[in-house]
Amino acid sequence: MRSSRVIELARRIDKNEMALKWLEEYGIKMSGHSENDEAVFSIKLTFAGSCYGAEEAKDSLCGYARASLPDIVQMAIRGCKNTIAIDKDEIKKELGE
Repeated sequence: MRSSRVIELARRIDKNEMALKWLEEYGIKMSGHSENDEAVFSIKLTFAGSCYGAEEAKDSLCGYARASLPDIVQMAIRGCKNTIAIDKDEIKKELGE
């Protein structure tokens, strides 16, 4: 058993469980179309960021991200649940269960 690996997995589980709780409690309430600032997306273009149209492309990407917020939240919920399950299985393997 590698105790450092188990500790790392346990920390990741804790982080994902906290994120999952928030996403399920608050994230599902965000529509992405509200006049309230539900979320602010900031994208930094590192690839061709200084080229003509980069600023406009960034603004467009941020707008689409905000409009896709409900889908992004659902994807994050699925990702957290999946990662938690995988990490729990890995801990069991490390403990020899």
